[in-house]
Amino acid sequence: MDNLADHPRDDPRDDYLTVSQIASEIGVSEKPVRAAIERGELPAYNFGLRLTMVPREEFETWRESRRISLATKKQQQKGGLSHARL
Repeated sequence: MDNLADHPRDDPRDDYLTVSQIASEIGVSEKPVRAAIERGELPAYNFGLRLTMVPREEFETWRESRRISLATKKQQQKGGLSHARL
């Protein structure tokens, strides 16, 4: 599957991603994406009753923060960092 960042964005709607698009991009179901939205970790906007969209820039920032968080956890598991330093 192509990375969403590889496509040019001429349409203003391309500045937003659906929950489904985000789930597909990061390889998970929609449930964890919706949970992140509900926890306030991922800013989103509701358009009507059934359409939730996330600004692309917010998604990219969130995804990068998750990468850093996951890398830190992996390093901790290997004994690279102690919990006291976090």
